[in-house]
Amino acid sequence: MVLLRGNFHIPPLGHGPIPEQVTHKNFKGLNAEIPSIRYKTPRLQEIEHKVRLILNACLTKGLDFYANTDHVINTSRTAQRIITEENLPITLIPGFEADPISSDPELNHILVLGVPPQTGETLTGLALRSLRRLADKHNGILIAAHPRRDLFWQRANLQNIYDGYETYNSGFDPPTFTRDTKLTPVSNTDAHNPTTLVQRPNHNLVNAKSNTPEDILQAIREGNNQPINH
Repeated sequence: MVLLRGNFHIPPLGHGPIPEQVTHKNFKGLNAEIPSIRYKTPRLQEIEHKVRLILNACLTKGLDFYANTDHVINTSRTAQRIITEENLPITLIPGFEADPISSDPELNHILVLGVPPQTGETLTGLALRSLRRLADKHNGILIAAHPRRDLFWQRANLQNIYDGYETYNSGFDPPTFTRDTKLTPVSNTDAHNPTTLVQRPNHNLVNAKSNTPEDILQAIREGNNQPINH
């Protein structure tokens, strides 16, 4: 077993692409799928530049791994290419941060980790249970990002869909509504730029079999993580 220092919530593109058009606003619950939102894709040069800045910040911070979690677009392919070509000493966990389509206000952003990027892939309009199926297909995990409302913890059917939750996000104190749960707590920066990533103390100490995406995600499933906020 090895003790690894890392972060599960880093979006190189920040808030991500802005919707160009929304043609359907009548959300229909947990199983709704509305793929009618179009996004303007950033230029490849912009994506590569921002990914490089984040990779440099991760190395400066001394991280062993990080999860690439942009909104809408999975930029992990670019990150992995740079890591491989330059032989950077860091492990990438591919993923994205989803905004599930639902009328339920308790469904906030969701980190979908372990899902490999596909060429030209955009990820929007998926329902929560569809995200669960996508994660299971690739042996990935779901983490509830900054779940700061009490009702989240009163919905057992929601908790059963996730593998973990952010007890720390962006330097915030732990939510006062934290309950006894089987979900693994994690501490992430959610940094939208390299300066913030370096400055914020949030990180995780994961006790895993090895520094591979598969073993790191398995450690989260098993609860082998210590969230740090200092």
